[in-house]
Amino acid sequence: MNTLKSLFKFLVLISLFFSYPVIAAKWTWRNPLPQGNPLNSVSCPTENLCVAVGDYGTVLTSTKGGNHWTVQSSGTSKLLYDISCPTETLCVAVGGIGTVLTSTNGGVNWTVRSSGTSNYLFGISCPTETLCVAVGDSGTVLTSTNGGVNWTVQFAGGVNWTLQSATSGHLLGINCPTETLCVAVGDSGKVLTSTNGGVNWTLQSAGTSNFYNISCPTETLCVAVEGFGTVLTSTNGGVNWTVRSTGTSNYLYDINCPTETLCVVVGDSGKVLTSTNGGVNWTAQSSGTRNNLYGISCPTGTLCVAVGYYGTVLTSTNGGVNWTGQSAGTSNDLFGISCRNNRCIVVGEWGSILTTDNITCEPAIYSNQTAQAYLPAVEIPLFNTISLYLASLESASSEMAFGFYDFKVKELTFIQTIAISDPCHAIFTPDTGILTIPTLQVTEEPLLTCSATLQQSVLRPEVLSLIKYACDLPS
Repeated sequence: MNTLKSLFKFLVLISLFFSYPVIAAKWTWRNPLPQGNPLNSVSCPTENLCVAVGDYGTVLTSTKGGNHWTVQSSGTSKLLYDISCPTETLCVAVGGIGTVLTSTNGGVNWTVRSSGTSNYLFGISCPTETLCVAVGDSGTVLTSTNGGVNWTVQFAGGVNWTLQSATSGHLLGINCPTETLCVAVGDSGKVLTSTNGGVNWTLQSAGTSNFYNISCPTETLCVAVEGFGTVLTSTNGGVNWTVRSTGTSNYLYDINCPTETLCVVVGDSGKVLTSTNGGVNWTAQSSGTRNNLYGISCPTGTLCVAVGYYGTVLTSTNGGVNWTGQSAGTSNDLFGISCRNNRCIVVGEWGSILTTDNITCEPAIYSNQTAQAYLPAVEIPLFNTISLYLASLESASSEMAFGFYDFKVKELTFIQTIAISDPCHAIFTPDTGILTIPTLQVTEEPLLTCSATLQQSVLRPEVLSLIKYACDLPS
């Protein structure tokens, strides 16, 4: 769970009173207009399926690993803070005023469930397709043993969803490494543990201030971070905690422990800490930025990706020791990140969605739909080289359309000339603006890369600034 954005959103409401191909790949901003609401969390149960949630009940789904996104109707306008998809069909989202939503078809259709509480729910963890545990405001803890299909408050025996009495204050982070063990953390140093899938909870003594997040790589080892540079470790499933020295007083916002020895922490002013002995000792690393880092994901024991303020994206290929800044193509703050293997999906404010991979295809521009149907567009200066990629590793022909849409006169103009490089062997049709890549046998990484250069000099760059390309044209 991205607990930082949960805390951030909550505080804002109060104040207002209301081989690693991911490293070499270009980050592409994929913002599926007309959706522009902030996105707070994303869950990718498979390499292809991703579901993102955000403000005003926003739900987006992608079945192509984040390349194409579809706005779904969630049935609510409440803030959605977190989502967990334990399988490619089941997803559970939580949010403001006790909001709980469930989907059984990968985020396409949603059902609003009665949670039995009006407290804000900041985090959810579903270690199995039946067990889910949610935490939130005023010490709220919800548990479900049937995937959230039915919700019952204080139902005898803990079947369905039951409101558990835990503690006062806000619970901001939760991790369930097994179907029985769950550990939740929050403000004022609160730590709660459950050994029966969230039915009963025990308040543990941590003796510190506000926790922001927790990572439990095993059923015994848990590492938690909080404000003022504090890191705590537990070797017995969250029962007893030891404060570890980090050498910093910076706020620490997120942690990820991909193995039982390696942990990486990010925080204020570009702070990065690494541990190679399960959180006992920590080393400060140079991130190369002073921007706040809000999220971290380490899909392997060596590859890590951190995101944060003003579109900051950093990557590391040696377990967080050395970092390289990536061009994200956006200045929006980035809050949530989910990585699977070498592919990452990042979400942030104003509906920002970033993906890392070698596929840059968009839905077709050659359409009779309204102007908004042509967005999102990729802004590319005239005469620059555009990288084209085959849509998949399958043997198939691919078509891409190139054109500029003039929003002043609402006209679509196809590019007249494209210079194509080997090994594309592609055919360009000026009248339609379609570039056809013939059938190619692609059997291994990396994906076949071709390049095309715009040669049309009469286009007016002051009004024709949006270009879009596609893999599949509509029939």
